[in-house]
Amino acid sequence: MAAELGSAVVSSVASSVTESVFGSVRRKGSYVFKYQSYIEDLKNTAEELISKRERVEVSVDRAKRQGEQIFKDVEQWLINVDEFIKGAENIMNKEDKAKKCCLKGPCPSLVRRYMLSREAVKAEKDGTVLLGKANFKFLLSVISMTIKKEAMIKGGARY
Repeated sequence: MAAELGSAVVSSVASSVTESVFGSVRRKGSYVFKYQSYIEDLKNTAEELISKRERVEVSVDRAKRQGEQIFKDVEQWLINVDEFIKGAENIMNKEDKAKKCCLKGPCPSLVRRYMLSREAVKAEKDGTVLLGKANFKFLLSVISMTIKKEAMIKGGARY
């Protein structure tokens, strides 16, 4: 009875250790084998942020022309997006090095791919967080109300 219990405990411990070791190896191996996917995800996130930044900048410029005050979190978000885009461009520039062959042979540099993939995954997560923080509806509503007021004033002056 005790031998069966001991055997079951050892078996479950060995199973959990094996799962954690293989899980770690699988996760780290995915950086090499899913390299292109991670780089594409980073490019897509960067493109989305660039588009979102342009829309917010137009709204901020319009609000400044109207004499509205821009909130600090909006300004900080714009700064963070600029830093993210510079970092993403840096990673994408490093991609050329990762495509080079190792030891002048036909295989790609797996170490460079691994490192670049890890950077891309981390940067893509940061970009996703920035996209989530880009909900500046309050800024857009203030601007749209200002535009509507101007249209009403100009419309009333014509009649």
